[in-house]
Amino acid sequence: MLQEKIETSILNPFVEAVILTIDIMCKIKASRFCIGVKDKGQVVPGDISGMIGFTGDLKGLIALTFPTGLAVQAVSNMIGEQISDMNLITHDGIAEITNITSGHAKGKLKGNGFNISMSLPSIIIGTGHCISTPIGINSVLVGFQTPIAPFWLEVALRKHDEQN
Repeated sequence: MLQEKIETSILNPFVEAVILTIDIMCKIKASRFCIGVKDKGQVVPGDISGMIGFTGDLKGLIALTFPTGLAVQAVSNMIGEQISDMNLITHDGIAEITNITSGHAKGKLKGNGFNISMSLPSIIIGTGHCISTPIGINSVLVGFQTPIAPFWLEVALRKHDEQN
């Protein structure tokens, strides 16, 4: 059976963590502007995604997807040094933003009674890339607006005891 929705007790910690991380670490104000279930095979607009897997009481993944300009500016702000284009520093920075966001959400989830472990972040690069999720797990797509450009949070998690 395909999971049709995700509980707010699972989704909200990630939404809150994204806004907090982008604000504090990247000095960019972000606000949520849309939310919905992602269609299988749907390409999310962006050029770089940071992705982290989860195991334990929740299994699946989350991903943050950014357009180049926003990724470069967010990482520049985070490290306090202007970088001019997508490079290894940008890749590492997006991995760190994804890791910080996930770690913050993991703490909130622990407070909600979930015992979970996170993988190391992975980076996917390229315009038009598609993130596939495990069979039986839908992705909830959350759009965020910034003064620079929009970016996306994808949450594809389900409780460990739910069937495929």
